[in-house]
Amino acid sequence: MSMGALSSAKVIDISINKLTGTTPASMFGMSNLAAFYLTSNYLTGDYPDIVLEPSTEQISLTDNQFRHLWD
Repeated sequence: MSMGALSSAKVIDISINKLTGTTPASMFGMSNLAAFYLTSNYLTGDYPDIVLEPSTEQISLTDNQFRHLWD
């Protein structure tokens, strides 16, 4: 399934899936998304742009390896 198939999703929870690497930009930009959970994976790199989406009310990115926002 492509991320485009999720474009109308309101809640996405892909926590605790042993995901690795960086988060692809195609995961974001979903205007209907109200909640996004990516907790407890092994993701690296910068915090995903989802933190800037005004329509997303709940975001959980804890327990990953993202760079601190102030680095």
